[in-house]
Amino acid sequence: DTCPTLLPQPERPLGSIALIECRGGSDKRKDGHRGDTIPICNALIAKGWCAAPKFYDDACCEELRAELLTCHGVIVRMTPDEYEGVTQRKLD
Repeated sequence: DTCPTLLPQPERPLGSIALIECRGGSDKRKDGHRGDTIPICNALIAKGWCAAPKFYDDACCEELRAELLTCHGVIVRMTPDEYEGVTQRKLD
């Protein structure tokens, strides 16, 4: 997913951090992200990290898991069992 307000990633990053969130819910802006998602990513980018939001649901769990294993950090910004298709058991 692209977001026009996300800063360009650094050429020589310190590492990579993924910010995980869910689609839907009343806390999302027009672009589908929580209001603080892109500012958090941009702050990390400004500090020299690659940072990007990723959408999670149980259906993409294994694919996303493989990608997250390559990251240096993960920030989870969701409450499982409050979104359709997202369960705590699968997320764990």
